[in-house]
Amino acid sequence: MDFQFIFSLVVLLFSVVIHEISHGYAALALGDHTAEYEGRLTLNPVKHIDMVGTIILPVISIRDLIKMKKAAGRDVDKLDIEELKKIRNLKRRNDL
Repeated sequence: MDFQFIFSLVVLLFSVVIHEISHGYAALALGDHTAEYEGRLTLNPVKHIDMVGTIILPVISIRDLIKMKKAAGRDVDKLDIEELKKIRNLKRRNDL
């Protein structure tokens, strides 16, 4: 693994933790002490791990992204696009 990828993961992890702490403090300010009781008002990333949201969902998402990369590209007929633009412009003129 190259340095940039590892650095990106560390920054992502830190950002997610700060984001979740912010949710906790916002809830606390509004009177909800759940995050405080569960010990989630900490920089410890382990306290913020959720099996579904942190592990399963990203794994499924990455798998689907890999599948999408393997999809074949499709040709685009620019004449069709030009025809659609002409039709849309005609409709706009008729609406005036």
